[in-house]
Amino acid sequence: MRDAVHVDPVTDARVWFDHAAMFPVTTLPDAVRRGLREVYADEPYTGPRRIAVAMAEPHGGTDG
Repeated sequence: MRDAVHVDPVTDARVWFDHAAMFPVTTLPDAVRRGLREVYADEPYTGPRRIAVAMAEPHGGTDG
């Protein structure tokens, strides 16, 4: 496992890294990868799907 919080080398600010996006399962040790796959199987999602969209301002559908 890797630390989620690091210190920026330029600003000395503490920064947080999104592990899900930055460290794919292929970078994990084999035992960890197998354990995760046992818990979260690689089966495609077959349930109902909906798309929800949110915008900061109402959009009237015109480009201007």
